[in-house]
Amino acid sequence: MSVPVCLILALIVGGIIKGMTGLGGDDGDEMFKSELVLFIVFLCADAVSMFIGHVAPELVSAICIATGIFGIMTIVMGFIILPSAMPIW
Repeated sequence: MSVPVCLILALIVGGIIKGMTGLGGDDGDEMFKSELVLFIVFLCADAVSMFIGHVAPELVSAICIATGIFGIMTIVMGFIILPSAMPIW
């Protein structure tokens, strides 16, 4: 992916999340912050994928390494958030 693709993807996904959940409130500033964070996350994920693609010797090993890294990131993601900072649904 490239920067424009990450931006378009962040806007689409952010709009869907805003429409379905109502997160971000009516304040445009909160929505801008969440879209910016989502855009940066997509850029970081793209950079990690490109790095793994250049380091791995073949496609299958690159897919396995990327799946493992993103799987570990998904498992560990919630542990750095304090319980008091988590929203109550």
